[in-house]
Amino acid sequence: MTDAFPPLTPVTETRPPEPIPTEPRRLNAAYVLSAICMIFGLFALNGSLDFSPLPASNLLLLIGVLNVYEILTLLIARMLHGRGILVDARTLVLVESVFLFDGAFLTSELIAVMPSVGVPIALALLIAGTAKLAIILGVAGQRFTSRLGAMAMVMLAVLLAMPWMFKTIVDAHAGLLPPSGYYAGWWIAALVPIAAAVFWRREDGALMHTIFALGAISVIAHIGTAAWVNKVTFTLDNLAPVILGIALVIGNRRLFFIRREIAIQMQILLPVLAVLVSTRNAMGMHTDLFDLTLTPLRLTLLATGLLYLHGLLRHHDWRFGVGLAGGLTLAVAGASPQAIGGTITGLIRTAIETVNRLIPRTLMQWGWVSVSSAFILLIGGTIQSMRRAQQRIQ
Repeated sequence: MTDAFPPLTPVTETRPPEPIPTEPRRLNAAYVLSAICMIFGLFALNGSLDFSPLPASNLLLLIGVLNVYEILTLLIARMLHGRGILVDARTLVLVESVFLFDGAFLTSELIAVMPSVGVPIALALLIAGTAKLAIILGVAGQRFTSRLGAMAMVMLAVLLAMPWMFKTIVDAHAGLLPPSGYYAGWWIAALVPIAAAVFWRREDGALMHTIFALGAISVIAHIGTAAWVNKVTFTLDNLAPVILGIALVIGNRRLFFIRREIAIQMQILLPVLAVLVSTRNAMGMHTDLFDLTLTPLRLTLLATGLLYLHGLLRHHDWRFGVGLAGGLTLAVAGASPQAIGGTITGLIRTAIETVNRLIPRTLMQWGWVSVSSAFILLIGGTIQSMRRAQQRIQ
């Protein structure tokens, strides 16, 4: 006789698996407060809250303390990244990104105070900045040769080259920065939106957006304070290079979700605005190359032609072709609105005189016109007859 019920099996108590410890998702505010304290402390210790020029010894002390703080920040970020504490490691990377560009301001002041020491230190800081950038990219999981690394290097090069350029121009002009030298700085600043158009994509991560924002703010702040320090009057034509750079960024359509037609219109209209703001400045520099006088208007027209060429190759729109022809024609016509107007007036006058000479005035001239018209009409009629015959055959 068999059992009606199967044998009972012992029941074992099962426990849910232990939760796997994960990294904290909350931002460590101590790192942000540390960065704020460092920025304030460096200014306060040197008594420079009034933004007055600092002695060279104070500047060297500032640069030394700041670099020690940056090295320590990167070492801690590297250690946290190795232990899997990624949120805090990336927070420190963002903090370091702020100081990576902020050091350029100290370098610019040192170049102004002690150019013999400032230039070698600027080169050393560029090499150190390259090493710091490599560590930042390593913690962020990026290669140094990535688009992020290339854009950050462009930002660093612009920030460190601008003060050296301004100091060279000032020394060549008896201690004064001429408006043309300050205007040249804005063309260097235009490399920032150009770098964004080449390297930046809207799908990039927060580090790319942060580095670009910090670099752009640093460049604009640096060139803005250069006008105040050197007593240079800011004029609207200084914005023309940046407007052209923004037009290039919009025309690329890689950073913004924007319709193609709107991007085309903005890339067409913004250069027109840049040309208009460049018409009021008459300063110029003569060059033996093609025997040209370079003025803000002529430089903007030449750059506008290149921008329209980019639009023509990218969007294949006929309006860029018209703009390219118009921009280069006006650039060749003259270096100022008055010169361009005089050239155009002369061309119109020459065209009217040519047409007047072609109009027959005597009976013999009308005879030659009639004979020429007879031959033209005869040949035209023959071509038309041949086409009709071919149509009937088809």
